[in-house]
Amino acid sequence: MRALGDWTWHDAERHLSTAAAERFGFGDRGVLRPGARADVVLLDPETVQDVATYEDPRRPATGIDDVLVAGVPVLAGGRPTGATPGRALRPTVLAGRA
Repeated sequence: MRALGDWTWHDAERHLSTAAAERFGFGDRGVLRPGARADVVLLDPETVQDVATYEDPRRPATGIDDVLVAGVPVLAGGRPTGATPGRALRPTVLAGRA
């Protein structure tokens, strides 16, 4: 996004959260509002970067400080908390589409 300059941060946020949740039928996700499941990433837009390689594919990205899954911190201050609140989700609106 930074390199090509073709998306704004707002466009990227919508594409990766609200639009994806709507497409897969997850009405309680992709937005921050009372009653919704809060999956939140706090990042520094100036320094966020994927640094994984083929040799080290699990290397965490830089510039990501905090991550909450269903409102539970799983990354705090750049360090894993050990919490594992996530669960697999199945799409509800794509069934029957070609």
